[in-house]
Amino acid sequence: MAPPLIAHGGGHTMTVLPSGGVLVVGGEHPKWEPEPASAEVWDPARDRWDLIPGLDARPTSHTASLLPDGRVAVAGGTGGGPSEACRQLRVFSPRTTRFERADRLAVDQPGRARHA
Repeated sequence: MAPPLIAHGGGHTMTVLPSGGVLVVGGEHPKWEPEPASAEVWDPARDRWDLIPGLDARPTSHTASLLPDGRVAVAGGTGGGPSEACRQLRVFSPRTTRFERADRLAVDQPGRARHA
């Protein structure tokens, strides 16, 4: 069993990586307080969580999809407040353990996004 997450409450996504690790993105603090934008990766070999910086906002109600090349696309949702939509598509690379910006998203309503 993995140790507890470092900084995440509910509303996050968890994606199993090809290495067997787990990427956790977004979510809200259990007391509904804003937290720094971050993600965490569980390393099964070391049995520990590592914080991964690089998100402009801490998304909730977003999606995280494992891509065929092992990267993870994080899209949509809200961030920074209940009515602020996340308009950036972020791609996490397990190889570099960093997020990269990809496309902007066209947002119809907070929490609902589509590619521009």
